[in-house]
Amino acid sequence: MSYLPDQISPFARAVDGLVWRWNGWQKNRQLELWRQRERRENRLEYKQSPSILFVSEGDQQDHFYRCLLEWMAVNRPQLREHVRLDRLPCNLDDHDDVALFHAWVQDPVRERDPKLWSHLQQLEYDLNSRGAQIVQPSEVLSNSERVTMMQRLNGVGARVPVTVAVGSDFQQTLGGLSLPIIVRPCFGHGDGMQLLKTKVDLDGWWLQVKRDLSQWVAIEYIDVRNADGYYRKCRYLVVGDAGLPRHLMMSKNWEVRPEDRIRNADAREEELLFLAKPVVEASIFDAAAKALQFDVAAFDYSYDADGALVIWEANPYPDISLPEAAHPSRSIFVERSWALYCDYYAERAGINA
Repeated sequence: MSYLPDQISPFARAVDGLVWRWNGWQKNRQLELWRQRERRENRLEYKQSPSILFVSEGDQQDHFYRCLLEWMAVNRPQLREHVRLDRLPCNLDDHDDVALFHAWVQDPVRERDPKLWSHLQQLEYDLNSRGAQIVQPSEVLSNSERVTMMQRLNGVGARVPVTVAVGSDFQQTLGGLSLPIIVRPCFGHGDGMQLLKTKVDLDGWWLQVKRDLSQWVAIEYIDVRNADGYYRKCRYLVVGDAGLPRHLMMSKNWEVRPEDRIRNADAREEELLFLAKPVVEASIFDAAAKALQFDVAAFDYSYDADGALVIWEANPYPDISLPEAAHPSRSIFVERSWALYCDYYAERAGINA
């Protein structure tokens, strides 16, 4: 039997209230423990002014770019001595003389968490007023919303898949697209993506999402399978005005993901050759980052049957860690990307380190 809200007993309401308060207390307690850990780390590591302030969201167990911090401590120790860490919400009274600020947050912010957005806006405004450099301002992260992203990428010199918002008539019109099509959440980087090949696929998906259409977009499917039957997805990382190739993955599946990539000797050799040479489309990716107003962006791309560059998406907070089960020969190329971040932070902060 189901109950309407006004049919819930006073006892059940009281229990729900206690559970809600208990969960809130646990969350706040955990956040305070993480803050204490980072205050200890700051006391140990921070030794030179001005400071570079990195902040993460309060529900993250650790900072997203911990791999970068660890590499920096060994390979750029003078730069690491300028770094301070904190959590959101952040109190600027704890941080004097901030030269550079970068919030390591999930994109976008305004659409995902209005309260966090409001706090970040005020934080960035206050720091900017003090003369600090702001990397990847929270406002520009709205450009990672899928339709907005593709609109901004049109005209940069690459093919981008047609992307449309899912409306109430989508089941009949497909937004002007034709099957097969890709459907995915309007923001985020991978979760929930599906390929709808047939009308049966479309109808089944529609039943699941029709009550929450505003969260979905539909994307033109472009077949980029090579003659050998594999799909290839490359990644190029832009940091400021510099960039470099990050990886090349091969898969038998249309959605190329790390967990099902081909890992044989031929695939490894092909990736190493890709990483070792300049990317001829570097100027296109630089223009694409500027079109999106991103200081940092990783572009996933492939080539269609005619050899044209296809940009699938841009991620303003890409995973830059060393991939699991990576061959030792890959580490040098991963470290190049960490060095790129360090050079950029030092230059923007005006620090000779």
